[in-house]
Amino acid sequence: MFGSVVIDVVIGLTLIYLLLSLVSSAIREGLASIFKSRARFLHRGVSELLGDPTLVADLYKHPLVSALYRGPYDEARQKHDLPSYIPSRNFALALLDMAARGRDARNPLTATAEASRLSLDAVRRQVWLLRNEPVQRVILSAIDTASDDLTTALENVQDWFDASMERVSGWYKRRTQLVLFIVGLATTIACDADTVRIANQLYRDPARRDAAVAMAAAVGRDTALARTLGAGTAQGAARPSTASDSVPSRTADVARGAVARLDSLGLPLAWADVHAARDIPGHIAAAVLGWLLTAFAISLGAPFWFEMLNRVMAIRSTVKARESAPQDERQRPAARATDGRVPVGGTTVVVATPQTVRDRAGAARPIIPAEVAILPPSDPSFKPQEWESGHPEGGVL
Repeated sequence: MFGSVVIDVVIGLTLIYLLLSLVSSAIREGLASIFKSRARFLHRGVSELLGDPTLVADLYKHPLVSALYRGPYDEARQKHDLPSYIPSRNFALALLDMAARGRDARNPLTATAEASRLSLDAVRRQVWLLRNEPVQRVILSAIDTASDDLTTALENVQDWFDASMERVSGWYKRRTQLVLFIVGLATTIACDADTVRIANQLYRDPARRDAAVAMAAAVGRDTALARTLGAGTAQGAARPSTASDSVPSRTADVARGAVARLDSLGLPLAWADVHAARDIPGHIAAAVLGWLLTAFAISLGAPFWFEMLNRVMAIRSTVKARESAPQDERQRPAARATDGRVPVGGTTVVVATPQTVRDRAGAARPIIPAEVAILPPSDPSFKPQEWESGHPEGGVL
């Protein structure tokens, strides 16, 4: 019983962390929309990859990339309105096109029928037009390992870009986790979400504990939430995703739903225990540890807590099944007398204890059925039976 109560408390805390993480993630998305953080990280990553500000500018001005944002490059850069992602194929095609036909995509001589054809030979001959030796070496290596196939060379350049963007995504993820911790701490203080106090109330209040478990089961079955969190885990600074620099409406809807669920639980949130201004210092001193625990939990992210919630719910169902098994066993009627003897008329008959063995399939098979009566030799109905011929322990049974 004690074990199941502890698990229910853990489920309640996990639910609280998930709901607060959803709210904090929505706030973080709003900040990312305001500060254009994805676009900034992507531009920084491309700049470090190419190592030449003028080449970066020419790449962003190429039609395959400039179609991803509005307005001239210089103006978009000043407003931090550059794209939050660049498909790797667009990047590779633009770079090979610049190597074969020059960096100025607006040059009319490179947009006629007489312009150089985009082929491996043309790229190799004209790669000097990039005027960037490290990038030229990358292009030549991509051509040399392509076995005279333009598609393979294109994929090699895409792989180079993707490997660099994985590093950019790592920058963005670390920055996002720090921002999420700060936002989570602010959300925690605003909601007064003290982990220690909430856990204590869940442990002492069975009604609220049961309500939290029921809500956790419903949240765990929410397929729309699962899809939203699945898309969120795939977000990266250079990856196309459902999330952009504007807060998605469904993220805001999920956050509003999380707030409504928090309110319906009736837990000690929103400074409910503070009744006067003089109580605030003492309340803060008692809640600091619980606030830090909650903020750290929020920084792990909503996808983490959604997965953890489903795992703990599965553990709970197993524990509940084990705790209910002995009670079911006690409710079953006794199958035989406790001393193994059953009176039949004036004679006491000994009933053999059922014995079983396991067959090759693992199923239990009885050696002596429970109803077989073993009669003493003095009984008139007793008849001796001989073993089969050739048995190593031949004799009389």
